[in-house]
Amino acid sequence: MPPATVVRIALVFLSGTFSPDGVRSASWRVVAHALPLVYGVDALRQSMSGVIEASAFYRDMAVLIVFSLLFLGIGTWLFGKNVSLR
Repeated sequence: MPPATVVRIALVFLSGTFSPDGVRSASWRVVAHALPLVYGVDALRQSMSGVIEASAFYRDMAVLIVFSLLFLGIGTWLFGKNVSLR
């Protein structure tokens, strides 16, 4: 599982879990916004701080739902494609 661990560690650092959003360069910010963890971290930070910006929070939730449906669809498609043992 080392390759998967390397990917997970990169996702955690790119998502802004350990550093605020302003620390990364603009090019890394573009890459990071393609990751679902960024939106989860942002929604969690807003929830924990008590200062919720409604539009940003709803955007984060909507993007997380879209990513969830996308990954569920990809997983279902791959599972259906690989299970042809009948």
